[in-house]
Amino acid sequence: MRSTWKRRKTNTSLESSAISSPTNPPDREDTSGVDGHEASTSEPVTPSTTQATHKTDEEELQRARQIYANGGSSSYKSYLTPELSTQLDKHRRRMIAYPCRICGTHINRPTSDSSCSNLKKHADGCTKKQNDSNDTKTLASLGIKGTGEIDAREVAQLCAVWCAEAARPFSALVDESHQAILHPTIRKHLPSRRDVSRDIHMLYSAIQENYKGVLKSHTGALYLGVDAWQSPNGFDILGVVIYRLADISSGQSTLEAMPLDFVRLSQRHTGEYLAETVRLIVEKFGIQQKICGIVSDNASNNEVMVKELKKQKWDRFKGEGQWVRCFAHVLNLIAQAILRPFGTPKKKKASNNDPTSAQDDSSGSESDTEDAMEQIRPPTLSPEMKIQAQVTSTPMMLMNRRTPMCSTRRISNRLSLRERAIATQLKAVKKAWLNSV
Repeated sequence: MRSTWKRRKTNTSLESSAISSPTNPPDREDTSGVDGHEASTSEPVTPSTTQATHKTDEEELQRARQIYANGGSSSYKSYLTPELSTQLDKHRRRMIAYPCRICGTHINRPTSDSSCSNLKKHADGCTKKQNDSNDTKTLASLGIKGTGEIDAREVAQLCAVWCAEAARPFSALVDESHQAILHPTIRKHLPSRRDVSRDIHMLYSAIQENYKGVLKSHTGALYLGVDAWQSPNGFDILGVVIYRLADISSGQSTLEAMPLDFVRLSQRHTGEYLAETVRLIVEKFGIQQKICGIVSDNASNNEVMVKELKKQKWDRFKGEGQWVRCFAHVLNLIAQAILRPFGTPKKKKASNNDPTSAQDDSSGSESDTEDAMEQIRPPTLSPEMKIQAQVTSTPMMLMNRRTPMCSTRRISNRLSLRERAIATQLKAVKKAWLNSV
């Protein structure tokens, strides 16, 4: 009884469901398989069951480029032409990449997103960084390679080498116009002129041993350049320079001038004192057997110095025959002696608060005058040599007597009064010089 009632209830529910759904399709054929399962059947496709079609990646890229070209937003001006990105969005589709014009970063945006907020945010950040770096630009930031960073510990050495090699005063480092072209690291750690002087002494002491080996291994000739002068602050200094032919490549050489030492003189500039100072410097470097000559001016104390150095019996230096006189210095003294009758420029009187300048004016002018006259003074002739010179020159003067007079008249007609006065004074100087012969 119980099972019969269940069958009736089931049939009743099936009939009611069939009545309540009149739109159901007609009875279909039984497609159940052998094993009792339903076989898969395909329903006819209708517009109501079709979903919206998606565009391809190339079509999305073309649409993004069209929007970029139209300039719908000002944010696009900071980016290059969009391209397909290698990154995927949450729907597993490729995004659109916008390359930044300033830094080159690719900003990715999904194809379903049309907002420009991320593009604008990145563009504003890049523009701010670029404006901040304009004040402190370096060559490396502009794409110029090879500058590198400067170590702050190297600044003192760089400044000392620059002053020494370029012969620049130590005070040149503190000039504002010079600091404007310096590297920021150098400008921050710029040494004072006293520090530069101390660093140069340290560098000289550091390379002495190395340069001793270079000079000892040199097989050619070595020449000394010797000169003494007074610095603006009143110190007497003797400078010794070495000249040699240094090999730069196979079969080629170049003239090298290297300062050996600068010594502050504590005594009068006598020839004996200068010779002793030069000897100590040469023996310190161990090159006394390679010196072939000495270059200096024509002062008498240098002549004594050469004679004293000859007594040292160096192998290649034989005395006055290897003394090279500086012609430029001698010519300068001759010009000063010729121009002296025309007057000297007036010097400002030293104030009471400047004892250094007063000391220089009192000693410098007299010593320069004596030195100049001594170096350009002609050699003393014996009476026999004077007679021979007069006999030799008299016939030539008689033969050419008319020519100088004519040329003198012709030139004098072209001279102004001031030029004639100068010529007259020169004539008097020449006459005084000839009378001293």
